Amino acid sequence: MVRVVEIQAAGKTFLLATSRLDLPAEMVGLIYRYRWQIEVFFKWFKMNPGLPPLAGGVPRGVALQLYAL
Repeated sequence: MVRVVEIQAAGKTFLLATSRLDLPAEMVGLIYRYRWQIEVFFKWFKMNPGLPPLAGGVPRGVALQLYAL
């Protein structure tokens, strides 16, 4: 089952589809906002030409590489 949540932010209306029926609409919007910030960070991280490629996609290698920056 999917529900559609309407969120107002920055003067715009966003419709989000979610299967989380146990959360209020405000929480769904907050989770989506945090997820989007994480996506933007990783896009910046991958697109920044001064940074080396991620260490093979292995979680431990990526963590070590992030700490080394």
